[in-house]
Amino acid sequence: MLPSGGAGDDFLWRLSIATVHADGPFSTFAGIDRTIAVLAGRGMTLQLERTVSLRTESEPFAFAGEEPVYARVLEGATTDLNAMTRRGAFTHAMRRLQSDGRRLITAGADETTLVFGGETVVEAAGVVFEAGRFDALVGFAPGQSVTVTAEPGATTQLIEFFRS
Repeated sequence: MLPSGGAGDDFLWRLSIATVHADGPFSTFAGIDRTIAVLAGRGMTLQLERTVSLRTESEPFAFAGEEPVYARVLEGATTDLNAMTRRGAFTHAMRRLQSDGRRLITAGADETTLVFGGETVVEAAGVVFEAGRFDALVGFAPGQSVTVTAEPGATTQLIEFFRS
């Protein structure tokens, strides 16, 4: 979501999927809170004030956007999910939901997004559709519910954005 006339790093909240092929520094974003989760690949190690290892089974990791981060990929490319919010405008929370059959998810935030880790059947507002790996359901309203049925072992990332 960009403020009126905004572009580049001038956003209120942002969600992206990126594939990291090689070791290197992360971009810095002053005044931004970030959360990262590994969606595919062997994972990566982040060097901050401490070292953090992230894999597909890891919980999402939150950090300040201005903090210098150096990433080392583990055995090949890694695909990750990034949520970012501008401090003072939005906050966010990201949770990893393991597939355990049908799951009802009710939006409780100003903006709620789901990113699917595998083939998933989604039922929302009387409509049933199929979502594939890395597809996203964006912007369902507070109080609205969706039912997700994912393939065994697939995860769904739940990202909630709250206005400050």
